[in-house]
Amino acid sequence: MRKHARTMLGWMLFVMVYALFLTDANTAKAEVVIRADHGGQIMQYFWRSQRMGMSGEKVVVDGDCLSACTILFGFVPPERICVTDKAKLGFHAAWHPDEEGRPVYNSAGTQLLWQSYPPWFHTWIKKRGGLKSKMIYLEGAELAKMYQRCPR
Repeated sequence: MRKHARTMLGWMLFVMVYALFLTDANTAKAEVVIRADHGGQIMQYFWRSQRMGMSGEKVVVDGDCLSACTILFGFVPPERICVTDKAKLGFHAAWHPDEEGRPVYNSAGTQLLWQSYPPWFHTWIKKRGGLKSKMIYLEGAELAKMYQRCPR
């Protein structure tokens, strides 16, 4: 009986280690590629970014990541983000439509955006006048100083 228990324990240990190995291998390969994300509802992006931060996925920014899309930079660790030459981040104040569909400043949404950003974004945004209705862009050499370049 003891020999049988040791054999079962050995097999269980083998299966657990093998499953852990497969999980790590799949996580290391998982990546999200962002090419043309123009943003949307802040809370949807907030929850999505939070899940991405916990998932272990790598993020490749290979185009536009505008508005609410930029929230992900506050949840995904910098070492799991890379940018290409085409990467372009766009920041502006949050807004919601009025009865006629015109944009109205949303202070709570703007505060949520601001709080989600890493400190180096705060510095960069402040130097450009803060989050306003007009979009400001971070790209090229400035962005490459903040995040690693994606391997080719």
